[in-house]
Amino acid sequence: MNDQDIQIPDDLPHLRKSTEVFIEFQWKLFVQTFDALSKGLSFYFLIVAATVGVTFQAKLQGWELKTVVAVVVTITALVACGFLVLAYALVGAISRLGVSLRRLNEDIFVELRMASYFRKTAS
Repeated sequence: MNDQDIQIPDDLPHLRKSTEVFIEFQWKLFVQTFDALSKGLSFYFLIVAATVGVTFQAKLQGWELKTVVAVVVTITALVACGFLVLAYALVGAISRLGVSLRRLNEDIFVELRMASYFRKTAS
């Protein structure tokens, strides 16, 4: 039996309510993760723009320029790793949200064709 095949019976209101609370929690987690991703991207662009601006304004050469380039490359690598981790978390959150919505009401899930929204995140 697959996790997605489990449905919540209507005669168990406490289980239905706890599933609704869990779905609300998952949605808030998804929104906060996306918010962190967008703020991180903005912060990254700010750092790179400031670093490049200082580099061009100061007309750095030699070892100074190499140091600045190394800093920008290091920051970019760290940001890329962070974005990969957050993107993986987002995909997992979307997948779990789809499973929870299906459990809440299979009929409405099928009627609204919601499976197409979660197809790429299914594991």
